[in-house]
Amino acid sequence: MPSVNNILNGLHSLNLLEPMGDKEIISVLYREMYQAMVEKDVMTLEQIHVDDFVLTHMTGMRQSKQDYIQSIAN
Repeated sequence: MPSVNNILNGLHSLNLLEPMGDKEIISVLYREMYQAMVEKDVMTLEQIHVDDFVLTHMTGMRQSKQDYIQSIAN
């Protein structure tokens, strides 16, 4: 799977980012994130999420980036 940076660089080199607004760029990254989750692609998840990412579940449970990615990988 190509990295997020490769995807964004490819879109930029084809001048496809220019007409894309923030909403479209976020949508592309969101799809990449879910695809990475399904494929257990830890490297892509590491790239997409900032280091201080915290996932808050609807139950109120919080997971750090490392805990969140580790739970997907296992």
